[in-house]
Amino acid sequence: MAAINNSMTNQDGTRPVEFPEEKIILSYDDVQLRISLSAPGRVYDAHGSIFLTNKRIVFLSPAHESIRSLSVLLQYVADGYLAQPLLGANRWEATILPGGSGSGIDDRGDRGDRGGENDNDNSDNDYNQHTYSNGFNQGADLKVWFSQGSTFEFYQGVEEARERLGAYSNAPQNEPLPKYESESNHSSNPTPDYSYQVHDDSVHAAMAARGADADANEERQQGQENPPPYSSYS
Repeated sequence: MAAINNSMTNQDGTRPVEFPEEKIILSYDDVQLRISLSAPGRVYDAHGSIFLTNKRIVFLSPAHESIRSLSVLLQYVADGYLAQPLLGANRWEATILPGGSGSGIDDRGDRGDRGGENDNDNSDNDYNQHTYSNGFNQGADLKVWFSQGSTFEFYQGVEEARERLGAYSNAPQNEPLPKYESESNHSSNPTPDYSYQVHDDSVHAAMAARGADADANEERQQGQENPPPYSSYS
């Protein structure tokens, strides 16, 4: 799932709080972000910092921006690609899949007004119950521009992190196992005949010649072993 303006940060709001078994892989400052919500059809533009962890993407911006934070689980990031237009800067684009309930927007005040955000005692709780309590009903489109030319590095990092999680959107889900056949079905099928058959006429001729030679040899041996019949001369 994903959520806007609902991210737990450190005291000065410049870095997200890492949840259990989470670590930051990449981070970039001076990033321009645009998120277009399919419902209610809002578009947000903000300038700030983006973080890639082994579990999610987090964007943080100053309080005067249109959004203050964005958090997206990597399982809900799909169709990410590197856009390289002829005119303009390169950008990373992706689709945020819908998930959870609510609009995913928290319009409360600054970061200090969000309960538990600066309270490190809550850092051991499951992040699914905090940052992602409000999801996007209809999904969203995400675009990110990097001023320091790190677009490809971020794109590659996201793909590798998603691969480690096995979160590719085009991966087969719940693929049924092949059906087993009963023994009766196997027994009803005739057993294929794998006996060797000779189809070459020359082979048949050679075998016949060998048989004739064998018969002749046998007759000669019998003639040598058996003495000729004794005849008396009167």
